Amino acid sequence: MIDAQHEPGDDAYLEPFSFLLDNVAFTPSKPTLPSILDGPFDAAIRVGEGKRLFVHVQSQTPVSYQWWKDGRILPTATRSTLPLPYPGEDLGGSYRVQVSNRVGSVDSAVATVTEFEAVPPKLSQPRWVAPGRVAITVSLDGGQPFVLERSMDLKDWKTVRVLEPQAQPLTLELETAELHQFFRLSEL
Repeated sequence: MIDAQHEPGDDAYLEPFSFLLDNVAFTPSKPTLPSILDGPFDAAIRVGEGKRLFVHVQSQTPVSYQWWKDGRILPTATRSTLPLPYPGEDLGGSYRVQVSNRVGSVDSAVATVTEFEAVPPKLSQPRWVAPGRVAITVSLDGGQPFVLERSMDLKDWKTVRVLEPQAQPLTLELETAELHQFFRLSEL
């Protein structure tokens, strides 16, 4: 039974928005601004590929989203995720999202998106530098890490080292007891 017949000053009077149900008082919590829990994050995207920026929020009431790029509103970008590239826009830039509910709105941190050309890695022929040691030169300036692997039979590949992108070629000296080996670079 809901009792809503009380007036201010009555013993059973409750604050606005409160009510009694079978002699139990209920007071809904006051709505608050939405909270951004996660995202959006900086991203490096290879030219010609896509990605999604996202934001995770918490709110007591329904929310709406509005994405911005470089200080300009993206008119139809009104969801928790933003597919990139956005129609009619270059990919790179500074993105943020405004999340609103009936109490107000909050802005996310800025996520910087950069674009990079896919430059294929280069791997030199191994050369003997000392007994039991070979040298290999690797060029990785395409913006992503690679794994250097070696094999004796072109079937079973073993990881030698994870290589991060570098502006200058990197020469590695590796110990080896085998005369015939194969090396390759694989995407991480």
